[in-house]
Amino acid sequence: MIYRTPGGTRIRLKKGARPILHSWNNFSVSDISRKPPCLRQCLKKVCRPQHENVDDDSSTSTPLLPKLNEVDSSSTTSFLMPINKADSFSSTSLSAPLEEVDFTIDIAEGKLVEDERNDLKKRIIELEKENQILNVNLERCNEFLGVRCICFTDHVMENNENCNHYTGFPSINILKAVLEFLDPGENGRNIILYNNKKKTTSSSTGRPRALKPLDAFILTLTRLRRNFDLHHLSFLYNISEGTVSNTVNTCINFMYIRLGSICIWPSMEQVRKTMPQSMKEKFPTVKCIIDCVEFKVETPSELFMHKVMYSDYKIHTTVKVLVGIAPGGGFTFISNAYPGSISDKEIVIKSGFLSQALWNPGESVMSDRGFTIAEYLRPLGVNLVLPSFLKGREQFTIEETVLSQQIANERIHVERMIQRLKCYHIFDYVIPMNMMGSLNQIISVAALLSNFQDPIIKI
Repeated sequence: MIYRTPGGTRIRLKKGARPILHSWNNFSVSDISRKPPCLRQCLKKVCRPQHENVDDDSSTSTPLLPKLNEVDSSSTTSFLMPINKADSFSSTSLSAPLEEVDFTIDIAEGKLVEDERNDLKKRIIELEKENQILNVNLERCNEFLGVRCICFTDHVMENNENCNHYTGFPSINILKAVLEFLDPGENGRNIILYNNKKKTTSSSTGRPRALKPLDAFILTLTRLRRNFDLHHLSFLYNISEGTVSNTVNTCINFMYIRLGSICIWPSMEQVRKTMPQSMKEKFPTVKCIIDCVEFKVETPSELFMHKVMYSDYKIHTTVKVLVGIAPGGGFTFISNAYPGSISDKEIVIKSGFLSQALWNPGESVMSDRGFTIAEYLRPLGVNLVLPSFLKGREQFTIEETVLSQQIANERIHVERMIQRLKCYHIFDYVIPMNMMGSLNQIISVAALLSNFQDPIIKI
């Protein structure tokens, strides 16, 4: 019925075993139980006999005996050590006075422990008070460090003049309206944080952000509008330069997505509502005025890229962007940045400006002489309005001269909008290569923010 595994100690029942002990065959469980453990008394004092009355034969061994008057008679035998006959005490040794040895905690030692405990309690109270003082000082320091950031934000939001100077918005109300449209969320929860070190984005909450959404928004606009360097912005907002860089990149990408969702390409009916009277009389079918703008960038180390990005017009390495405005002002088309060596015709073709979804038959495009794109507009049923060419002649006719002058008078508005774009002083200097990854977003955001300024043409 029972077997043991080979090499093991565990006992198991065999398969198919059945119980044979039952109550009906006089089997009962034994009532025998284990005795409880004996209660032992702690030995407090031990007696040691003096040696002057001990016999010579018993001087070699002096066993310790318990003090009989302090030990219970029931447990006396547990404290007695075995004594040989050769080492037995004489009758006189049992009657000799015994020397008592006390192993209890000394009073002085207990007092020392109590004093040490009191000292520790006092030390705890002192540390708690010191901790409270440090917390108060920390709060004061945080308030002091935040004063500069709050002061700068309040200074920008103090009046419309400061708001326009640092952000480019003509009024505080427009700035608040744009921020409300962007909807960064409570504590910026809708903004996907850009990590420059990991080259990844994260929308997790994590630790609190260094800046509130309004502060981050104003910091980014100040960076674009006034071109303050990272060190100066880190001083104004009491944050590190790395945090400034990450904040700017994050807000630029966030605004690029939010503002890019706005449809800025108008219909012909919307264009006519804002079209100047002079334009209605002379060029009523013009829907868009186009031109190119170039930005100087750092010269790349690779020879091929240097050749591709070199612009003969600027005599420098540049990127070129195709922009279009409505006749009443305001950017309606912004292309990606292309190398500076690209031609005007080629950038129109590659930018998607000739998409059939943007045009209806009978509409017109106004441009400079460099945009010889009539053959590409003709399949769309779109006309091209541009100044006349000499074509080997010595001079223009009177009609051509008048037409060219009228076109130049209307094309000046696209130059004015480009000038507004360049009022963002981040484009004043050569753009470094470390900004090339976000240059498309920066140009697009600056152009879209320009649309929130006052109109260039009063109707």
